[in-house]
Amino acid sequence: MYKPSDTLDNNLNTSILQIGGENPYVSIVMPSYNASNYIRDSIESILRQDFENFELIIADDCSNDNTIEIISSFKDKRIRLIHTEQNTGSAKYPRELAIEHSRAPYICWIDSDDTVDPNYLSQLLTTKINTKANIVCSQMLAERNGHIQYTLPKDDFNYNSIVSGRDAVMMTLDRAWKINLNGWLCDKEIWMNTSSYKNLNIIHMDADDFSAREILYKAASVAFCKVAYHYRLHPDAITKKISTKKFESVITDRLVLEYFKPKYPEAIPLIQRTLCSRMIALMRIFSINIAHLTHEDQLYSKNLLQKYFNKIRMADILQADIPFKFKILLMMPFNWTLTAMKIIN
Repeated sequence: MYKPSDTLDNNLNTSILQIGGENPYVSIVMPSYNASNYIRDSIESILRQDFENFELIIADDCSNDNTIEIISSFKDKRIRLIHTEQNTGSAKYPRELAIEHSRAPYICWIDSDDTVDPNYLSQLLTTKINTKANIVCSQMLAERNGHIQYTLPKDDFNYNSIVSGRDAVMMTLDRAWKINLNGWLCDKEIWMNTSSYKNLNIIHMDADDFSAREILYKAASVAFCKVAYHYRLHPDAITKKISTKKFESVITDRLVLEYFKPKYPEAIPLIQRTLCSRMIALMRIFSINIAHLTHEDQLYSKNLLQKYFNKIRMADILQADIPFKFKILLMMPFNWTLTAMKIIN
């Protein structure tokens, strides 16, 4: 079992760290929706932690399979189950509802289809206490059928580094994220003081990518710990399916641009590049997969893309580091660009 080491901050109230303490030191929050195929593994990995003074709050988003039955089969008193009043279609709001009900000063979020190593909490806590960082990020192992497809950060990343929240934001804005924010350990206070916290207007697909960057920006320091968060790549993931949700990521790109434009001008070129590149990519996906969408979903997706296509300003296009042909496509009227996509494909 994990016990506080001699390296911990002497000012820490170590009695709160004792195994089986009355007050949880970490609140693990887990959103769930129709997660019956995976949630048992996820919960069991949490209950195997060598640091035991935690609570697990599962916020179910109106599942209609046997997810609730599986959760209820666990009799561990550290597990608390709450429900949204109606399905939100987003992991963000249930996760933040769980945070609202949490009792610990630190939040760790784990998704209902992922698992963590037995020393996950103890390693994150040790890093947090030794570095006094507001946020500690782990290493994500993206796995399919038990085989690692990629890691984030990569193995050669300097896990002893401590960066500012602003620098950490930049690490999520490049062509590919350089750091992992699944399963982070974070000060609860920072999370609850963000503008997007429990905002029912921000529950679209990838909305938590926006809130993650907002939380990072508010953090004074971010540390890293090479302990494994096992991210499951599987066909049931909504991000892998062609649905209206797939196209809602354009909303996140716009929110990120509007939030950081007055606050963090150094980040804007990267945000503009992502905003423009994603629009082209999603219009291509739409043109390829239109036959797989219902008529209603076609209309919704097309209107959504057109709305955010029209929000892209000429300055965004000209300043974005994207291929010249993409710039031409973004300068044309939306329907012309969509027609061009169909021809190109």
